[in-house]
Amino acid sequence: MYEPFDPLSLWHDVAVVELRTPVAVFTERIFPACLDNNIVNVTDEDLLCYATGWGVTHSGRQASTLQEARLPIIERAQCDHEDVYLNSIEDDMFCAGFLEGKVDACKQGDSGGPFACQHYDGLWYLVGLTSWGEGCALPNRPGVYTNVSHYYLWVTHIVEHFSHQYNP
Repeated sequence: MYEPFDPLSLWHDVAVVELRTPVAVFTERIFPACLDNNIVNVTDEDLLCYATGWGVTHSGRQASTLQEARLPIIERAQCDHEDVYLNSIEDDMFCAGFLEGKVDACKQGDSGGPFACQHYDGLWYLVGLTSWGEGCALPNRPGVYTNVSHYYLWVTHIVEHFSHQYNP
């Protein structure tokens, strides 16, 4: 976990998880995303972006299949506006969704899930992590995501450190 994580503001809401066994099955729909190092501009509202997760669905039950929501990135000034989140969006955060409410990655179980965008180069990048929001798909309450590029150096340092431990 990144230090100093702030549980009140959810500032620095990011962690690296080590898997016991490697993921061995990749398909046309299951593949790793590139780690974003400011390649994807989170102010680009034309990007094809998806939040995915196994959270609780509208039926109130845990999803049995991976859920996805195509969500546009919202301009920072709009998200930090007094009618939306009034200066609550930190430098390591961005918003995505619909200001009129519609679709959101907001139910219990989605936190920490990926927000991935397909860049103009055709590659998919992990741009964000589902972090927080108020309510679920409510007007003026879009989802808030941790901006992965903000932590690129930290993540690569952690990965390199653990790689050297297992492969001296």
